[in-house]
Amino acid sequence: MNRNNPDTISQKYRSEVQTSGYKFVISYAEKLDGDTVEVLHQHMEFEIYYVLDNRIVSRVEDAELTLNRGEFLILAPGRKHHTVYEPGVDKTYFVLIFSVEAQPNLKSAQPEYRLQFEEIQDRLDRVRDLGHLVAPGHPDMDLILDRIRQEMIDRRTGWNNLVNSYLHHFFIHAMRGVGTDRSAVPAPSEHLNLGVEATKFMHSNYHRDIALEDAAEYLHISPRHVNRAFRQLFGSTFQKTLSQFRLNYA
Repeated sequence: MNRNNPDTISQKYRSEVQTSGYKFVISYAEKLDGDTVEVLHQHMEFEIYYVLDNRIVSRVEDAELTLNRGEFLILAPGRKHHTVYEPGVDKTYFVLIFSVEAQPNLKSAQPEYRLQFEEIQDRLDRVRDLGHLVAPGHPDMDLILDRIRQEMIDRRTGWNNLVNSYLHHFFIHAMRGVGTDRSAVPAPSEHLNLGVEATKFMHSNYHRDIALEDAAEYLHISPRHVNRAFRQLFGSTFQKTLSQFRLNYA
């Protein structure tokens, strides 16, 4: 990256973002302009072209496509394409080449993680079936790229991790453009912060004659589980924490 150019976004090293259901693998990401000359080429991964300013003309196999500002083109692996070089046309666009891989332990993972991967895979399969797809982007995609640019300029602690995370967010917004149906992934109740939720229950009901069993019934878990969560969070039992809270309030 040229640090003297504040408009540069360039991620040319292969990197990964790990989720509980899949790996988002980034092969290349860069902000380009009208001076860029592309030859006809193809990738064995997915590719997104997102227009930041003006428009671009892309040729995909035998089709010629015009993408306006805020629109994106997503290509299936193996599709021959290039962006048409137009001397004198001032334009900027962002390119992201990526793949998505299931986690090795996905079959034994929590159901919501399997469903999360299946929904992403379903959208990518739509692109595979069509070969390519043009869709309107989300306004947040511009904001995400601005954050990436700023992280690359500042290079403060953890900047590279944030860049990869933002690229994953960009990808998620693109997937929402590919398929607009509502997600069926439930909240991961298995990972509910029981200590915090029990504390909320205690704060709302401290003036009543409540006990550990009441909190357990509210959270649909065993009293022993509630106490274990409290010891991890506060180093004390539910009842001792409740007594201390009542004393402080008094």
